[in-house]
Amino acid sequence: MKVTERRLRHHALGRYVNTYTASLWGRRLVRELRLARERTAAHATLLPLDVAQLRSFYERSRRRLLVLEYDGALAPHASLPRLAQPSPTLVSALRALCADSRNTVYVLSGRRRDDLDEWLSRDQLPRLGLVAEAGYWVRRAPSPLAQKDSGTSLATSLLGHPSDTSLDVETPEKDDDDEVSSDWEPPRRAVDLTWRDEVAPILESFTRRTPGSALETTDARLCWYFRDADPDFGIQQVLIAASRLVSISR
Repeated sequence: MKVTERRLRHHALGRYVNTYTASLWGRRLVRELRLARERTAAHATLLPLDVAQLRSFYERSRRRLLVLEYDGALAPHASLPRLAQPSPTLVSALRALCADSRNTVYVLSGRRRDDLDEWLSRDQLPRLGLVAEAGYWVRRAPSPLAQKDSGTSLATSLLGHPSDTSLDVETPEKDDDDEVSSDWEPPRRAVDLTWRDEVAPILESFTRRTPGSALETTDARLCWYFRDADPDFGIQQVLIAASRLVSISR
């Protein structure tokens, strides 16, 4: 190595060491600990759920709408779909909720409809409604307890009324036996997905460059997961990826 290059390298390293000193790292650590304490204190101010009161309301109600988030609530967050499958205990709990004719039960998820169909199929949970890809696809639950005066049910209130032009999903046709179609309903309005052609290669590139990350492609979404990557390197890659995506959106 030439003397000039060696001096330049030593100068760069010396500047880095003099800037990111032990004192700086210590101050940053103390600051993060204080922020963590403040967040914990904020959570402590939340009022605990009154389970007895909730049970009383539940038992006295004649019609109930239960909307349950899948990822992070019913099942742990997972980067790979095969790691997000529901446990037998969860399936049994959903079956018990759906067995009560007063309940209209929906499970919301960002997962693909094929995955939800496999995990929570009509065969094992015929009365369960599903919303896949964060609302892009809907598999409706039956509504046997529709209100006689208005003809609407709680499930209809959740997903909209057939006369509402702002609906994102179509209203399914019902037969005389009130049987529920197993087909998923697509969005009523056309959705522009041309952005995927430009965004997908960028996220694929970051997936290759970030060990532990994963890219999930659905009909309407591209989800890049980095929770299994090195935390510091993952955050750095997220910031760079966000900058790239912002630049192409202008």
